[in-house]
Amino acid sequence: MGGHRYAGEVPISRDLLADDEEVLVDLRLHWVFLFGPLVLTLVALAVAIAVAVDFPSAPAAVAWVLAVMVVIPALWLAGRLTRWFGISLIVTTQRLILRRGVLGRDVVQLRLQRITEVHSTQTPLERILGAGRLIVEVQGEDQAVVVDDVRRPKNLQRVLASRLDDFDRSGDDPTPPRGLEIPGAQRQPERPDPAGPDPRRSESVADQLIQLDDLRRRGIVTQQEFETKKKELLGRL
Repeated sequence: MGGHRYAGEVPISRDLLADDEEVLVDLRLHWVFLFGPLVLTLVALAVAIAVAVDFPSAPAAVAWVLAVMVVIPALWLAGRLTRWFGISLIVTTQRLILRRGVLGRDVVQLRLQRITEVHSTQTPLERILGAGRLIVEVQGEDQAVVVDDVRRPKNLQRVLASRLDDFDRSGDDPTPPRGLEIPGAQRQPERPDPAGPDPRRSESVADQLIQLDDLRRRGIVTQQEFETKKKELLGRL
């Protein structure tokens, strides 16, 4: 399972994974993400050097103008580079994870069973450079998850498609265990219990809360999903 990792991978902490979860792909975006500000910075620097060489006795004001001309795109490049370090795309045996941010974190986590389609698009230039766009359609969501400047998107698409085929062949049920459904997932209607209330319901709810908290700590459910399900479970007491 671990043979699909790419060069330039960004290791994810083992603490964020479930016990039986393995990492298939862990990578940063393609360097083309830095292309625009990098080219502009190099051009500005070349122009500044050329002016300084050709006009060594130019007024100080010219030197300040040249400095500003170089500093502005350099700051843009520094900001883009910081963002590049803070973005990673991870595929495990159970989830697709998109992490953004350095100081603040924006994390998108999708259970693979919820993914319905995976597409990738590349312009002719992106095909040469090995970059492109990844489009992931999710069950129950109107908008797809779109990630630009992905490294070798066709390969990543094949990894996801292969894993989804594994789920289809194994017949894994995409519905979470009863009592631990994730908001947004389809849920089968419950049949009434002819035997009446279960006297062990309180104990069962406590066990489910413990399991739910464990999923939250592993990052499988979000804090909002945890709070929503917690209120539902406590309402059964």
